[in-house]
Amino acid sequence: MDLKVMIRTTAVLLSALALAGAAATSAMAASTTATTYRGSSMCVKGTATQYPYVQWSFSSRWATASATPYRADCSTPLQLSQGYVATKADVYKWTGSAWAYCTGTGWVYGGYTPGHWSGDIYYSPTYGADTSSYAGSCGPGWYGISGAAYAYGLDYNGYQWNGGWIWSGYEYFA
Repeated sequence: MDLKVMIRTTAVLLSALALAGAAATSAMAASTTATTYRGSSMCVKGTATQYPYVQWSFSSRWATASATPYRADCSTPLQLSQGYVATKADVYKWTGSAWAYCTGTGWVYGGYTPGHWSGDIYYSPTYGADTSSYAGSCGPGWYGISGAAYAYGLDYNGYQWNGGWIWSGYEYFA
């Protein structure tokens, strides 16, 4: 009899944990980080993120994209001049049969900015470009973000823009 009670208690606890996990997961952002380019002297990584609707939250329904250049090892940040890193966030909505463009940002350019002090606050160095847009502006439905991550630099074919696009995954907005 004690074994049955213990098994039922365990089952109830596991069910409660599973439900709590499902609720927490549905409130998480749809986000993907990936390498969009890897060459002989440069690597570019990008992130596309879509933040779900959370009442009274500053980050609700925002779509963001970022691009960061690295050396060929894909782990050491590359200090490219301002204007040599580009990103863009395009917001898409599912129509029931295809993803349709809803809204997005223009191209945003960035590059290396050294760390510095402003009064008592230290701002860490930055290496890339970031942009954001409002997602969910085309009415209720499923949304996804296509984010661009490019950097301009010398590689296999001389100086050129290197990179690609990343898909965030999708999230439902009511």
